[in-house]
Amino acid sequence: MHLAPRGGDSRSGRTGQGQYVSTAAEQEVAAIYSSVLNVPGARISPGDDLFSLGGDSLQAIRIALELERRFGVEVTPESLAANSRVKDVAARLSRR
Repeated sequence: MHLAPRGGDSRSGRTGQGQYVSTAAEQEVAAIYSSVLNVPGARISPGDDLFSLGGDSLQAIRIALELERRFGVEVTPESLAANSRVKDVAARLSRR
């Protein structure tokens, strides 16, 4: 799945701010954020965190549960809230 970037080319994964959603894990995390936060995928870049995208604590719980379901690892809402940038969440989940 390719996320449409901000003003960039959806096939390359390039965002309009010069950042890339480059890994499959980043794409998956961004897709979950997009779905739960009701934010178009084109607006999400690897450096975005769930709170800067308008998320709240209840949405953090929903995201944590969906991350657990898709990646098969425990994600607490507290750990997500403490470090919620797309690229950081993806890196943490990829290491497990």
